[in-house]
Order: sequence, then structure tokens, then C-alpha cells
Amino acid sequence: APASPNSQSAISFAVNLGESTNDVAESDFEIASNSTYSCSIDAFSPPGPRDSLTSVFNVTMSGCEHGDEVALRLKSNSVRDDLGNVGPLAAVTSSYVVIDRQDPVLVSVAAVNSSLTNLSTITYNVTFNESVQNLDASMFSLASGTSCSAPSLTGSNSTYQVVFTGCATDDVVTMSYTITTAVIDLAGNSVAASSETLDAITVDVTAPAITHISKVQHTSHVVYTISFSEEVAGFTAEDIQFSGTSASGSTWTVSSFVALASNIFRLSAVNDHPDSGTLKFSLVTSSVTDQAGNQLASADLVISSVDQSEVSFYFLERRDEPRVRTARRREPDQRRDRALNRRARVRRARPAAHRLGPGVVRATVATPHRPRPRGPH
Repeated sequence: APASPNSQSAISFAVNLGESTNDVAESDFEIASNSTYSCSIDAFSPPGPRDSLTSVFNVTMSGCEHGDEVALRLKSNSVRDDLGNVGPLAAVTSSYVVIDRQDPVLVSVAAVNSSLTNLSTITYNVTFNESVQNLDASMFSLASGTSCSAPSLTGSNSTYQVVFTGCATDDVVTMSYTITTAVIDLAGNSVAASSETLDAITVDVTAPAITHISKVQHTSHVVYTISFSEEVAGFTAEDIQFSGTSASGSTWTVSSFVALASNIFRLSAVNDHPDSGTLKFSLVTSSVTDQAGNQLASADLVISSVDQSEVSFYFLERRDEPRVRTARRREPDQRRDRALNRRARVRRARPAAHRLGPGVVRATVATPHRPRPRGPH
């Protein structure tokens, strides 16, 4: 039987009977099919009558249409050899041939990566509506200026992958393709030639980093400002974890978490009754990513964030009872006391003058002492 699938409207079957005969005609053959078909047997060679015996014949079907699935069948007891034996005892049927007269179609060429990717390998899927052959990597290329490798082509049947490896951060990958009519389906039908330049893909394989941490320390809270090297997503208050000797005996919480910019965040570490000691924080790195999906590196966190976030608190020991303030005892001033006593004795020894007004003086004259009368002895 001819190749299947087959793109021809006329197909020829070679028949070998295994021994020579001169008693074979076109009417000894018929078309076998499991569905309707358009083919018909219209040629037989060598045609009869023949002058010599032969064992090889050709039967041609023509007028076949797309979708026909046919086979050639030699009828039973239709052939007689030169000794008069009749055969075959049962009909003999060739393999079936599928008629495919439609051209293959390029369905799509699409990037697996998003327009911003954190992968150094860029992959494109190339899809046809049926199995094809002769697709080649040379039909695909990148615009200049990238570090990506030359394309490699993998896949089979109707689906293929074009792969570029080794792309670096800031590479802008723009792929073009030119698929020619050399690409055919299994029946030999050619694909329509096509070409296109796809949308650019930007490569970012660099993880975001913490570039700076500033802190303002207060009595019972610390205000932190955290700056990243680029815009990040997924950073929330729940990603902050406190540690240090001050956090081991008292509870620190996050308050007033706010994004000042796409890469700058501010938060407060709050504790109404903090213990003396050190306080520092770390981040849940798996939550923080850049726009390409690169995760915040834990190494960056250990080197920068933990060191820069550390602060120390120092407090006096608390007293259960209030302190009692005692008055300071004063020593007597002996010289002052002697002076006061001396002035008092002088006042008692001399008359006192009292001023009654301007220029008026009242004097008190001492009365002579009169002895107290005594009674009779």
C-alpha cells in the first residue's frame, strides 16, 4: 500500500501474487473502507490481454478526497494460476491509507515566561494543529544585545519548545521567527510561511536587598525605617520577628506599619514595659519578593538587617515601696545663740524708750524700791 497519510488524490497499490499468472483482471479487486469514500479503481497494469505470465500488478485508485480512508482488496477465488488452481481461498486486504490533502496550520508561538521573569532560561511553545516535520532551530532568533545562548529546539509531533539559556539580569529578550514551507505534515502538505517578532521579556534574576535601616529609639518604642534596593511585594507586619534579651522577658509588637514608597517601609516596635537589654528584628524572607518573584535573600538579612536593627534599653530596678524622704538635721549655731542671749540681758538692764510719734518720747523712770512693811515681831 502507498504511504499513509497521503496527500495525493490518486494512489497506486503494488500487488504481488507470489507466482506467475495470466488470469488477473481489474474486476478481481475492490475498495475496502469503514466509511464513505470518493476513490474509485480506474487503472490496472499490465493490462490484459497479456502475452506472458507475471506475478506483479499495479492497481490505481483516483478521485480520492481529504478524509478518505481506503484499502485495496483482492476478492476470494478470483485468480487462477497456470496449472488451474484457484485462489485465494479468502479475500486479501491491504493496509488502509488515509487521504490528507489539507495543509498544516501554525496555531501559536507563545512564551512560557511572563514579560518580567526571574528565570535565566526563556522558553517558547510552538504549536501546530497536527504533527509536522522539518521544523528547525534556525527558524528562530533573538535580537542582538543579550547574553542568552543560541536557541535549541525540542519536541515532536505537533508541539515543540524553543529554549534560550544563560540569560542575565537586565537582558531584554525579543524573539523573532520565520517558519518556511519546508515544514510539512506527515502527508507532505506544507505549512504556510509566516514570520513575527514577539513581545519583549525582561530578565531579572537578582534578589532584592535591604539597603538601609534607620531607627529612632524612645523610652518604650523604636521607630524603624527599612529601605529595599527595589520595589517589593508581600511585606507585612506579620513578617517582623523580634529577638534579643529585651524580647525574651517582655513582649514587643509591631505598630503603625506603613509603606512610605514601593521600597520603603516604616514601623514601630512597641512595649509598654520593656525589659533592659537588646532588641533586634528579623524578617520572614519567603514572604518578601520583588516584582519578578525573586525572594529576599536570607544572607542579606543576617549581614545587614539584624545588625542595623539592634538597639539597647537600660532601666533602673523598680522598687516595691516608695522612698521616704527624711529632713536633714541641723546642728545648733552656738555663736548665734550667745549673741541673742547677750542682747536680751542688755534690754532688761536699761530703760526702754518707746516712740509715740515724731519727736515724742515717753520715758519710764525706775521707782525706788520700797521695802514691804513687816508686822510686829
